[in-house]
Amino acid sequence: MFTRVMLIGLFAVSIILPMIPVEKVYAGTAQIVISEVQTGGFDDLLIEDSRLEFIELHNQTVEPIDITGWKVQYFGGTRTDVLDPLAVPTREIFSFSGLMDGSGYVVISYENYVSGADGYFGAGSTATSGLLARSGGHIRIVNAMGELVDLLAWGTAKVPETKAVAEIKAGYSAERHVNEMIEYTLTDTNNNFLDFTSTDVPTPQGGGLHQPLPEEEIPVEEPPVPPCDNVIITEILPNPDGTDTGNEFIEIYNPTTETIILSDCILKTSSSSKQYMFELNAQLDPKEYRALYDGTTGLTLANAAGGEVLLLGTTADYSTQYPTDLAANHSWSLIDNRWQISAQPTPGVLNVLPIEIPETGGDEEIELDPCEPGKYRSPDTNRCRNVQVFTAGLTPCGIGQVRSPETNRCRNITNLVASLVPCRADQERSADTNRCRNVLGTTTQTPCQEGYERNAETNRCRKSTNNASASPSVGSLTKDAPESRLNYIFLIVTSIAVLGYGGYEYRRDLSNTFTRIKTNIAARRAVK
Repeated sequence: MFTRVMLIGLFAVSIILPMIPVEKVYAGTAQIVISEVQTGGFDDLLIEDSRLEFIELHNQTVEPIDITGWKVQYFGGTRTDVLDPLAVPTREIFSFSGLMDGSGYVVISYENYVSGADGYFGAGSTATSGLLARSGGHIRIVNAMGELVDLLAWGTAKVPETKAVAEIKAGYSAERHVNEMIEYTLTDTNNNFLDFTSTDVPTPQGGGLHQPLPEEEIPVEEPPVPPCDNVIITEILPNPDGTDTGNEFIEIYNPTTETIILSDCILKTSSSSKQYMFELNAQLDPKEYRALYDGTTGLTLANAAGGEVLLLGTTADYSTQYPTDLAANHSWSLIDNRWQISAQPTPGVLNVLPIEIPETGGDEEIELDPCEPGKYRSPDTNRCRNVQVFTAGLTPCGIGQVRSPETNRCRNITNLVASLVPCRADQERSADTNRCRNVLGTTTQTPCQEGYERNAETNRCRKSTNNASASPSVGSLTKDAPESRLNYIFLIVTSIAVLGYGGYEYRRDLSNTFTRIKTNIAARRAVK
């Protein structure tokens, strides 16, 4: 009796157990499912060909899903580790890249089987059979993180969703039922046997896989060039003809094709601590040369000593050192990317070297064409130059100046002794400086005090060297008084220190002595 009950129980379990769903580690709700699979078919000559295979997927949602990195994997029918996300599949069938359309289908097939498929597998294989066993096997989908998305088992497969689909015969496919309750979706009860049906008319559908459109490249605006960083210094004239003031200049140049803002630029020289800051919104046009005169900048340029000119920008500085003792009207110019001395200053325009007059090798003189009206010939370059002032109404030259017939500029007269103011009776005029200076020995001097004598060279009183043995004067006593005071102070401090140290050493004896004296005084007062 017991044996009969056991047999009936085992029979019941064998019927009910396949109906219990297999627990799957799905990545949430199955948004993408396997919708149709074919494991073999017949060619045009009705010859069976196991390479006529395809796998179709369906997006159960209406939104596109990025399936980049998702994989279709095949496990043999005898495998039992299909649900293990770390299990190595029997074959890697396909790896996706792109977006799957909402409610769309994607199909992959053996090479050259389904025309227009979204992908192909088995490329380059020389095998005469396909990759999916007709008698039984597993196909699973895993996402980019390796999580199980969907599973289909057929034939002799060991790990189906609840119950496997029957063997997929040649020319047939296992196709998932349409969900009549929800539009554009397929049935998914986690039971392969109930969700799929066998059909002899395979209908692979695809075209739902698209590569995402490339992100629109946002043009990166080039950061504006900081002011002055591309501006260079091209010419310096520290020693112009005639008066320096108002005629010295520093030339700057913009070598770029863009306008440069000069608002934050600073120009300075080594001659002083002064700085010149350009006006607000000042700019330098492309390829523009600009001469900045000292009357505008307030900057002076040393002549004999030479110096340095600096153009300070926000992130970069430009500087150049010009040589000492530049001749009059000779500039320090940047010509052909090389600094050199030029006898032809060219403020505000491209720097060029002066034309050299060829030597004839003899005493033959070269006759030059006369200059045009309003111009004169420079003795340095032999070129015609404009006379800067060529009008009748000239401003009279100042005192001590004369007008140059060549340049029409006022120049200082170095020796105009006749027009100088006479010196005082106790003064004489220096031949070197043309200035009045005191004559030694002509003024009434205060006698030196006792113990001092007058120095013949400096005419000042100094301590007499002949009175060393004489009695000290009041001045010498006064001078030695600080040293005597220091000696007394040192003696007093030393005495206090000695007394303090003695008091500390004999403090107990002194305390006892004062106590006895105090006791005696108190006793005497008591007797009285």
